[in-house]
Amino acid sequence: MLVVDDSAFMRKVVTEIIDGSEAFRVIGTARNGHDALRQIHALDPEIVTLDVEMPELDGLQTLGYIMSETPRPVVMLSGDGSRRPDAPRARAGRAGLRAQAIRPDQPRHRERRRDAP
Repeated sequence: MLVVDDSAFMRKVVTEIIDGSEAFRVIGTARNGHDALRQIHALDPEIVTLDVEMPELDGLQTLGYIMSETPRPVVMLSGDGSRRPDAPRARAGRAGLRAQAIRPDQPRHRERRRDAP
């Protein structure tokens, strides 16, 4: 996996979570969309985690390039759960992405049913 986030702290946290799993392994990190595209071409990760809000080239713009150049599964991450029309979740919805809110109070092993609110 490639972990992409402009925050060094979040890159570290997401990397530790992924590396704590036996099913996945982080093979690289990137600090923005431009760096992510370079790393994707160099490392060819199977999956990319991508922060929605980043400087220079944001996550949704980066996603567009990834899907047009080298399609692969991408997990979009955002810490903003706001309902504002300009919030990352709203922007992602307008781009055709499905938002799945995961809160710290939800057990990680429990999956939400598709018909659940």
